[in-house]
Amino acid sequence: MNNIQHWDKVLKRLKFSPTWKVIALLEHNCIHKLNGYDRFLIEPLKGYNISQYTVNRLHEYFICNCQGWQSKLNRGQKPYCAHTIAVRIYLKQQERNSRVQGQLF
Repeated sequence: MNNIQHWDKVLKRLKFSPTWKVIALLEHNCIHKLNGYDRFLIEPLKGYNISQYTVNRLHEYFICNCQGWQSKLNRGQKPYCAHTIAVRIYLKQQERNSRVQGQLF
């Protein structure tokens, strides 16, 4: 993974969309449940960063300790990040897989 996310000074936006990172987190199996259904460890993408992040679930609300989520919160915006979006998709995939397995047996 040699494409590092960065701020493009010419375009005045991030080089890659958040969707790119969400897909990469899922494809590289970077999401791990820590305790049941409420807490997730997000492993770093190799060649992208070295930081691990934690996503906590409170009912249907997800909280991340990454800089993007925290800075949106501090600015009074609705916080979100690629990590929380990836966890939501991960949970939907797990739910779908368990339903399919249940139908097979």
